[in-house]
Amino acid sequence: VIGDVRDTALVARPLRPYRRVLAAAPRYLAPHGTPDHPDELAQHSCLAIRYWRHADSWHLGGPAGEACVVPGAGRFTANEGGALRSAAAAGAGIVLQPEDAL
Repeated sequence: VIGDVRDTALVARPLRPYRRVLAAAPRYLAPHGTPDHPDELAQHSCLAIRYWRHADSWHLGGPAGEACVVPGAGRFTANEGGALRSAAAAGAGIVLQPEDAL
């Protein structure tokens, strides 16, 4: 489950911690540039999961270890990670995904 569990008959527990990474295709980065800092993501098309509880923002660590909260929505959202990966591979924008999903 990604997001809040609304059915009180269900119990949700994290299975394991995971690391998320930002990824984009060269065909997106070539015309738009590669962000050097999380704050620069506000100028990019970020591909977001629709039903994640933080769908409107990404909580990231900056290069100096500082906490950064940046907009996490762009021209495409989906409720399935594979669709976001496909969109990113096609050059639609930058995606935030679990490291082992890429």
